[in-house]
Parts: sequence; structure tokens; C-alpha cells
Amino acid sequence: MFPTLMIRYHEGAITMAGEQLKGGRGRLMRTLATGIVTGQQKIEVGRMKGLPAR
Repeated sequence: MFPTLMIRYHEGAITMAGEQLKGGRGRLMRTLATGIVTGQQKIEVGRMKGLPAR
């Protein structure tokens, strides 16, 4: 259950970061949003989806 809830948590952050990338103008915030999308989508969520089901 923990990985399932954490995946939802990270997906929420990815969604918010995506909104910032669509409409945000601040350079620092766009850089942060890009890092969130890259780190959480490709690394964290991928890692958790790879965990064996128990």
C-alpha cells in the first residue's frame, strides 16, 4: 500500500510542476518544476512501480 500512496503523491507533484511549466514565467520556478518532473517521474515513480507486489 505504501508504494501505491507514494506514487499518487509524486504524481500530484508532477501535475503541479507541469502546470508551472505550461504557464509559469519565473526562471527559478521553471527550473525547479523541470527538476521535479525529471526526478519524480523518471526516477521515483519508476522505482516504485518496479517494486514487487506483496
